[in-house]
Amino acid sequence: AQFLGINPQVEQGLIWLAEEALYAPVPDGWKEVHDLHGSPVYLNLADKTTSWEHPLDASYREKLRQLRGKNAAWAPRRGSEAS
Repeated sequence: AQFLGINPQVEQGLIWLAEEALYAPVPDGWKEVHDLHGSPVYLNLADKTTSWEHPLDASYREKLRQLRGKNAAWAPRRGSEAS
């Protein structure tokens, strides 16, 4: 959840989105490979570039932004830890 910017303690209603993103398949034109330490690296087959970030993470962050806009109650409140 945190890789998308979701605080699981405050935004429990958005955990489903984090789970969906976590298990999202690599889109066509991409391949998941692993570095020497076993960490995933994503290879764009068209231009041979690599990324440490799943190719769909940006679209899931945008989906998160849209969901927060529809329901402001899901957005974490700044300063709520101090009360």
